[in-house]
Amino acid sequence: MQRVHGGIAVRGRSATVAAVCRWYRHCSRTIGADLGSHLWPTASLKAVQKKVNWCWGIAQPALFALLGASVKLHAINPEDLGAGIFIIAISLAVRISVTRLAMFGSTLNTKEALLVCIAWMPKATVQAAVGGTALDMVVELSLGPTAVARAELVLMLSVLVILITAPIGAIGIAAFGPKYLVREIGRASCRERV
Repeated sequence: MQRVHGGIAVRGRSATVAAVCRWYRHCSRTIGADLGSHLWPTASLKAVQKKVNWCWGIAQPALFALLGASVKLHAINPEDLGAGIFIIAISLAVRISVTRLAMFGSTLNTKEALLVCIAWMPKATVQAAVGGTALDMVVELSLGPTAVARAELVLMLSVLVILITAPIGAIGIAAFGPKYLVREIGRASCRERV
């Protein structure tokens, strides 16, 4: 399969993954995610959300299956794995810090802002979409074995980010969401635990 991605023709799994992501972004823009949610009647909005969620339910497994099929576990060097985990840890610390700084001045209390940091930590869709692009480009341009090894490392790190952040984020949201979120009842400022 060959598609044009960013003005460059690519083949293989990354072309398919990139096409799925472009299609999903197109669907998101079509419904006008932020603007549409405020302007559309609730019934229409729910109908469109249902259709987009159904489409994403089909596209998401395909996206991650294609990424997983690209990974060569025997090619992982333990030294690269250690360095990758270190880079991911530093990146997550920076991401959480910047997210927390962005929450200053908001109407969220401290616990709610910390939950936003936890919820924004996991990243998988972008890594799944672009993780194999480097490898496909290297193969397409015949850049040699050194470039292939580096591109495989990029792919491995993309998968590693998904494997580390997705479970941590899911567990963090499930564990801290009910503790950190409160619900306002009626017009009074009476607050109750969710």
